[in-house]
Amino acid sequence: MIENVILSSSNSFQITIDGITDENEFFYSIEGLAIGYQTQTYIPGGEANNVTLTSQVVTQPLVIKRPLSNNKSGFSEWCIKTLETGIFEPVTMNIFIFNNDSSINNHWIVEQAYPVSMKITPIDIENETKVISEIITVMYVNLKRVK
Repeated sequence: MIENVILSSSNSFQITIDGITDENEFFYSIEGLAIGYQTQTYIPGGEANNVTLTSQVVTQPLVIKRPLSNNKSGFSEWCIKTLETGIFEPVTMNIFIFNNDSSINNHWIVEQAYPVSMKITPIDIENETKVISEIITVMYVNLKRVK
């Protein structure tokens, strides 16, 4: 069975949002693809055994990094518009992880995503900052693994 396993390349992924991103969008780091249940401990009356109950689905913020560019992309425009106006228009994001041959290894759908912060990495001339990065934090309601 182990011979059928195809390991993904950790260096190749893509984020798409219909109507917002295009083929020129470039990201080099994503963190926070996680979903789980919040739990509560319930102690039935008169018993010594605890029962753990699930209460709600919880997700982690997505932290997306990309090189700072002088071009405003569709993704940047979406983030800036949301953060400047405070009008949140949640979108569906697709995150693809690729194999070394560019075929899709994994695909996640991030539902009702919206940006909550945007910042740049510290600029340190003394330590010769090579690349200035844009860091975008995105909240979302649900995560589905398609493949």
